[in-house]
Amino acid sequence: MTDKELKDFDKKFWNSPLDEEEQWIEDHFDEFVPCKNQEEMRKELMKAAE
Repeated sequence: MTDKELKDFDKKFWNSPLDEEEQWIEDHFDEFVPCKNQEEMRKELMKAAE
């Protein structure tokens, strides 16, 4: 990919509108709280997904 193609892609990608789910996340971002033990939670979720 040439530098021009990369710049054109970046411009198009970063200026694209958010879909409904992305907009909801953006609107409610301040309501999210970090998980106290991310690794443990990740393992539990992976196990549940199996």
